[in-house]
Amino acid sequence: MDIDFYYVQDEYIAYLKQAEKLARGFTCVPNTQYRSRNKFLFGACFQRNGINYFVPVSHQIKHGDNNIIMKTKPKKGKAFELGSLRFAYMIPVPKKCLVLLEIKNIPEYEQKRRINDELAFCRRNIDKIKRQAQKTFEAITSSKNDKLLRNSCDFSILQNAYISYCQENGIVLPKVLQEQIDNQSPQSEVSQTSTTPKSAESRSQEPFYFGKKAILGHKPTSKRQEPESSRDKSKQSHRNNNNIE
Repeated sequence: MDIDFYYVQDEYIAYLKQAEKLARGFTCVPNTQYRSRNKFLFGACFQRNGINYFVPVSHQIKHGDNNIIMKTKPKKGKAFELGSLRFAYMIPVPKKCLVLLEIKNIPEYEQKRRINDELAFCRRNIDKIKRQAQKTFEAITSSKNDKLLRNSCDFSILQNAYISYCQENGIVLPKVLQEQIDNQSPQSEVSQTSTTPKSAESRSQEPFYFGKKAILGHKPTSKRQEPESSRDKSKQSHRNNNNIE
């Protein structure tokens, strides 16, 4: 697969969002539809279990341990910041759900130049980007920090949603992933050890059903058991999590 900028099909984004909402009560899957444009992602920046992950490209300058700031090539000793790559919001995407961003077809000259500069940065720094993607993935999946976990995608949930979506839509799974599924019993979770955050180990490991398929390893929290004040606080904290324009 070419290293490039891609749009992700709306139907698939909605599927991931719903899966994460069912399991967590909220989602950190990034919004990709805006009034004036659609968000695109860069990748593949990382691979786990044969699944390619893509990182959202934000025009906002967001510094942080799990971000990389995109910059122009230095001119007269000065480089301009263009935007940021937000690795805590990476998502797994099947190839069939990707649409290549054709920069040459962008009508606005300034926008075209900016996106060209962003892509040039990503290609110049592809090794750094891949290292950061792996570092962030491992940091989140092994973390006990509730703040970090609640402000990041749950990669275990998204992996299972990826599998379910592919099975429902006749998309062939990566060979290494299919072999893992074939070698495990129906009750076991795919790649539980490598993808479930330690802080989530106490969750029920019973499957819950998303669409027509079972997504293993996560059971949605009953909202009826959650105090009203806790729900309100959670909604307030996370209502903007996936708005990373």
